[in-house]
Amino acid sequence: DDEFAKDTGEAESLEELRTNYAKQVTEEDEAEAEREARLRLVKDILERNDFEPAPSMIDREVAAQVDMYRRQLAQQGLDFDAIGTTPVAMSDQMRPQASFNVKAFLMLDAIGKKEDIDVSDEELGEEIKEIATERNQNPERLKAQMEKSQEIILIRAQMREERILDFLMEKSKVTEAADPEPEAEAPADGDS
Repeated sequence: DDEFAKDTGEAESLEELRTNYAKQVTEEDEAEAEREARLRLVKDILERNDFEPAPSMIDREVAAQVDMYRRQLAQQGLDFDAIGTTPVAMSDQMRPQASFNVKAFLMLDAIGKKEDIDVSDEELGEEIKEIATERNQNPERLKAQMEKSQEIILIRAQMREERILDFLMEKSKVTEAADPEPEAEAPADGDS
């Protein structure tokens, strides 16, 4: 009822709460569809322009992914033994994704260079201000922390990648496919 809606702190009435949630779900669906379209675009470009990056680049990406996973496990008080695997097995499992990541990075970087797509210092500064506002931090202090940790390099690279993907999406013909039909469940063993 309306009291419940007020208790959530997100609306004054049940109808307003429903409207807000419907809007939120729609926005999340649109964002997911955009991410999926961008991923399909990258995959399509890579299929049309297949190449093999240097094995050492893939090895570094695998090592970085395994290290990141190791840190995530450690934050949960776990290690590879606790989840029944080894760093070598995890490396083998992550290699295909690492190869895709390296190929995608190299391809997007080449497109960015060819099309002269970059991020200015002013644009980076604006992004840092937005991040600082979201985190309720001082922008100059946050920028100094990011420079010290080299996170600022990652932020600039992510912004550039988004711009390159925006450019590619603008140049692409994107069509919507119908939602896939739900698969019929297979009968359980012994069912006829």
